Amino acid sequence: IYNLYDLLRYNIKVCQELCDALDIHCFRIEVPIAPTPDRTH
Repeated sequence: IYNLYDLLRYNIKVCQELCDALDIHCFRIEVPIAPTPDRTH
């Protein structure tokens, strides 16, 4: 189990460093925006 945790931590760190170097977002979770009421009916 410790090896799995270490492997995941390493992969996340590598992904973060690559994204920083390439200036891109690796993981982005967007909060859904509540739809505005439609008043055309």
